[in-house]
Amino acid sequence: MNKVKFNISFFLTAVALMGISFSSIAQSTLVNDGVITLQPGAELYIQGDYTNDQEGRLNSEGEIYISGDWTNDATEDVFLNGKRGTVVMDGTSDQLIYGEDTKFGILDLSPGQGIVGLMTNAAISTNGVLLLEDRLLALNSNVLDVNNDSPYSIQYKDGGIISEDELSIVKWHIGMMQDIYQVPFQTIDGEEIPVIVNVKSDHNGPIALSTYSTDSYNFPRPLNVTNMTINGFNQALSSIDRFWNVALNDKEADVRFSYSSAEVGENDIDMGQIVAAKWTENGEWDAKAEGGYNDPSSKSFIQENVESGEWVLSSKPDDLSMILYPIPAATELNVEIQSSNADSNERISLQVVDGFGRNLQTVDANVEVTGNHMKLDVTNLPIGYYLVQAQVGDRMISKKFYKEDEQ
Repeated sequence: MNKVKFNISFFLTAVALMGISFSSIAQSTLVNDGVITLQPGAELYIQGDYTNDQEGRLNSEGEIYISGDWTNDATEDVFLNGKRGTVVMDGTSDQLIYGEDTKFGILDLSPGQGIVGLMTNAAISTNGVLLLEDRLLALNSNVLDVNNDSPYSIQYKDGGIISEDELSIVKWHIGMMQDIYQVPFQTIDGEEIPVIVNVKSDHNGPIALSTYSTDSYNFPRPLNVTNMTINGFNQALSSIDRFWNVALNDKEADVRFSYSSAEVGENDIDMGQIVAAKWTENGEWDAKAEGGYNDPSSKSFIQENVESGEWVLSSKPDDLSMILYPIPAATELNVEIQSSNADSNERISLQVVDGFGRNLQTVDANVEVTGNHMKLDVTNLPIGYYLVQAQVGDRMISKKFYKEDEQ
């Protein structure tokens, strides 16, 4: 193949490439009111940024290699006649996609290094493919529309997609297809947390997915979510620190939710009693009693017959539970006792016990059906681990906390 190189500052009005390789080694390439036409087999190498300004267009059946950022400021679809070709982002560091929404044909990120960040919405065409290989694509509160209904239109090896907020959405236009679709989400730290949707009905429409991590109290929360109460219990410290937003357009589907090790963390989670819970229009979480299976070995949970909405994974609430915060505590320890069948006149005995079993503090209080909140002054306790023991009627529950020094 012949290669044509120009060592000049590059400003294009109209270029047609037919089966040749054309290289711009300037820092930027601007297409202004012109058209670049690439016939099959033609390659255009841009060693810098690419900007498509004003009425500039691409008519491509070839390949465009870009080592810098992509900016599309065209007022209409930047690709003429649906000829989108292949755009290869092969930079040696992070690259960005700016400007107006762009619908790519084949978007190949695999040869490059660093993260590719969306600074605008982007799409893959009906016959297009997103090639990630080992690279990460960060959505940055933008939507990636995948218009190819094939389950193989997102291809990857160790790479993936960073969502990490509820506005960072992968919207897969699968039509009436029934198949298994896997979105290779990853955490910012590069841990794989894919969401896998097994579509079992032929309702027409896309599926849309996003997911993000939270702190140990499940903040930030989705816009509609106001609490972490599941079956009458505050499960904030008994839930995995991640939310999932799922939109299925009335399709019947099973979903595998994945999470990272850090999102289990120090929370009081019984991994053998995990349930999936969906936020409802009534302003509460609905824990699914059936059709769920936790697989700790793969750090994932499969839920059958998932409905559209916000989802969380939590320990199945016990009849009696206790929440301690903050941990570690320096001056004050908050204690919440929750019981699903406590008598409103039933009393609680609360004790703080050291490592030798010595009772250091005792508090008595009435138990409310929806929970009882108390505060313990731990200022004078030496630094170390302690046990809070709660006696409610003939039932006992205990939990450990760490006393730290005052800052």
